[in-house]
Amino acid sequence: MTDYQGEKAFKVFQKSLITDKEGRCVVSWPWKNQEIAPAKGYGLTWGRLRTTIRRLEKSPELLECYDEYIKTLLEERIIERIKNQNKTWRVSYLPHQAVIISQKSTTKLRVVFDASAKTNEGLSLNKCLYRGPAMMPSLVGILLRARRTKTKEVTQENLATYRFTRVSFGVVSSPFLLTIVIRHLLNEESSKLSAELAKNLCLDNVVLTARSELESNRKAQEAKELFKKAKMYLGEFNANYDIEMDSEQEITKKTATKLLGIGWNNIKDEFTWRWKISKEGLQTKRQILQFYAAIYDPLGLCPIILPWKLLVQDLWKKSVS
Repeated sequence: MTDYQGEKAFKVFQKSLITDKEGRCVVSWPWKNQEIAPAKGYGLTWGRLRTTIRRLEKSPELLECYDEYIKTLLEERIIERIKNQNKTWRVSYLPHQAVIISQKSTTKLRVVFDASAKTNEGLSLNKCLYRGPAMMPSLVGILLRARRTKTKEVTQENLATYRFTRVSFGVVSSPFLLTIVIRHLLNEESSKLSAELAKNLCLDNVVLTARSELESNRKAQEAKELFKKAKMYLGEFNANYDIEMDSEQEITKKTATKLLGIGWNNIKDEFTWRWKISKEGLQTKRQILQFYAAIYDPLGLCPIILPWKLLVQDLWKKSVS
């Protein structure tokens, strides 16, 4: 992405940002060209929907979860049903599919929207939008600061069309819009905690440290109240002790959780890594490289990887394949 594209997306944000009567921030999508109609993709979305339903019908439990997920979006007004479309609307239909996440404590099934799906003309919604500049703080910085202190059959007749009333993930501009709106809210708050949040927020994950349990509880409560002002809710808290929070929040009691993608035993306050080696073992340099490259370790701290790296270096020096 060029600086020009990032600047254009930022200008659209500045020009369109308003706060509605409920306190939510409302922004416009950063279209590359306001005059050209976006990729509609109705036929593509219709076909993908039928395929998804046929696959889910093989597992009634998953189909029910999928249906409940869509109903939840509707009840929370994240989407709304439309019957008659205004001809002046810029319309794009988003294909969606189910992703099963068995390890996550809050959601077993997630519906993923595919804004990169291309129509017969080769267009997609993501191609019609500016991505926006990178706004997230350094992942390495966040992780280092976290360790610094202790602490029925589908037919045209029963087809319903919905439109999003909130920003949907899966769209190329979504991370930029989410991050810059949160950055705007934190700048408006202008407090010591808001500055700390800005440095340690990765999309919808917040990592905070404290010198005592009392300070940690206070920060968690203040962060929850800060985001609540903009109708954003911190839905789950993980800590290396029994954190105190009101009944609205979910407190994770499991020891196997994740900190920005890295396994974290929050009882022992230790990072953990898991991997599998086939029964045949690792027989080539390529297999060894693929093995340790698959271990997610952005800080380069996992000590078990070092011997494998040294082994590969030795194999290269000896020209062993």
